[in-house]
Amino acid sequence: MSSLLSGMRIFSIAGCALLAAAWTVAAGPPHAHAAPISQRFECDGDTGQPYQVPDGVRELSVLAKGGSGQQNVGEGTRGGFGGVTTGTISVEPHELLTIFVGCEGGEDGGRSGYGRGGARG
Repeated sequence: MSSLLSGMRIFSIAGCALLAAAWTVAAGPPHAHAAPISQRFECDGDTGQPYQVPDGVRELSVLAKGGSGQQNVGEGTRGGFGGVTTGTISVEPHELLTIFVGCEGGEDGGRSGYGRGGARG
């Protein structure tokens, strides 16, 4: 029983470590009648992706979906599921943001729940 709980705990930690596989940003000026602007960012490893806040926008709504954790074929274990979170951040018009999006874990990357996540680390 203790071994099962340890395994579950490791996958929970690994799943949390990989929480940035895709960002979706929706921006719209407060009280504006124009349609929201949507921008999707995909896995890009350790490279940041630039995003310039549009004119008149002071708030971004963010939807972040996490990638799944790596599996370990040698031990017959699966990686954890990716999480989803949302939030709103204050920004300034024309502000330049750098978005970092990690990738899902790769196969047989290690035996520790504390391994690097993100860019198939």
